[in-house]
Amino acid sequence: MNPLYNVYNKLIKQVAIWKNRYFFSSFRIEIKKGIPRVIIPDTYEKSVQLTLKIIFILGILGIFIAFPPPYSWFLSLFLLLLEQIIERISFEFISIYIQPTTRWEGLSAISYIIEKKTYTIGLVVKDEAYGRELLKNIRGWNYGNDDDPDNNINISFVIEDNREFTIYLYPSSKRASIREAKEEIDLETFKSGKRHKHRQLIATIYACQTFPYYKDSALNKFKSIYKTGDPFNLGIYIVKKETPELEKEKPFLDVEGRIQKITGISQITKYHIKIKNRKDLTEKDTEFFIKK
Repeated sequence: MNPLYNVYNKLIKQVAIWKNRYFFSSFRIEIKKGIPRVIIPDTYEKSVQLTLKIIFILGILGIFIAFPPPYSWFLSLFLLLLEQIIERISFEFISIYIQPTTRWEGLSAISYIIEKKTYTIGLVVKDEAYGRELLKNIRGWNYGNDDDPDNNINISFVIEDNREFTIYLYPSSKRASIREAKEEIDLETFKSGKRHKHRQLIATIYACQTFPYYKDSALNKFKSIYKTGDPFNLGIYIVKKETPELEKEKPFLDVEGRIQKITGISQITKYHIKIKNRKDLTEKDTEFFIKK
């Protein structure tokens, strides 16, 4: 069975779990301009409205039985105002956007090619067919384009300590198709006459792998000379000859052509890359929540 189908199937099952837990995670109170507002999933709209009306009617009857006029009138007016305030409860519904994924069998190494002012980061694999598939799927995150000025493809290097670093590859949560999907649902909701809040969740699978880190490594050199915003190429390379250094996970300078670019497939030009120490990550960084 296709490994990609297995990943997709697991993701669909996880979505079902999220849906079952949705009420508990979405029942909340928001405060805007000092006014509290209760947010409840729209699934429970009819039940909530019916419950409020029953409570209101029983409350009015109870007041007139327990209190004589004019006290019952004032209490009834208070209850009416309270019921109007409670009816301002906002109902919301959820949509889940599932990001495109790729089969991930790991990398053999990462190559850094620096030629004058041209930088290339190579994802090194052992199987050419897998390499072609991997770059094709990654390019799909950028809608099949070779140029990625919008950073639809996120690549980052997180230095764990003085001995390891982790590479992350994943589609951006700010891709145009995500925004368009939300706007389309919002428009359909508006046309239907409903004024429900729409909360969009984004399901993303992150590819990551940890490698040894050395002070004299090519990553360190790349980090020292690369200027933020400069273009660089992201490509796929294959191990053509026996390379003992890869088995020992040691860096090496390839002057014999043991690592070569896969021909017949164009590289992707990028302008954004993140290189940070793990300790410097904040909650604004996706990698902060994804441990190695």
